[in-house]
Amino acid sequence: MKNIVDIQAEDFDDEIKSNNPVVVEFWIKSCGNCKKFKPIYETLSEIFGGRLKFTRINMFESVKNLRLAEGLGVEETPTVKLFQKSKEIGEIVGFKRLEAATEEIKKIVKKSN
Repeated sequence: MKNIVDIQAEDFDDEIKSNNPVVVEFWIKSCGNCKKFKPIYETLSEIFGGRLKFTRINMFESVKNLRLAEGLGVEETPTVKLFQKSKEIGEIVGFKRLEAATEEIKKIVKKSN
C-alpha cells in the first residue's frame, strides 16, 4: 500500500508541523526523472512508513504550489525535502536510486535527532 498524501500549498504549513519527520516531494508531470523516481518514492514510503510521513506537491498544479516551491529554493525536479516541527532538516535534489535515497533519508533523520 502506498502511504503518500498529495497536498497543496494551502495544506503545507499544517503538514510539516509534525514532531516526526515529514518528507515532501516536489514534482511536475512533464519531468522524466520524476516519472522514474515515482516508484522509488513509493517504495521509500513503504520502507519508512509509520516513522515518516510522505507527501508530494505537483508544482504546476497551481500558482500557489509553484510559489511555495520557489520560496523553498526548489530549482530542480524531483526535489525531496524533509521537515520536522515546521523546519527543513534536509533535502535530496534530483533523481536518486532506491539505495542512495534510503541512505540519504536515514542520514538526514539521524542528524536531526
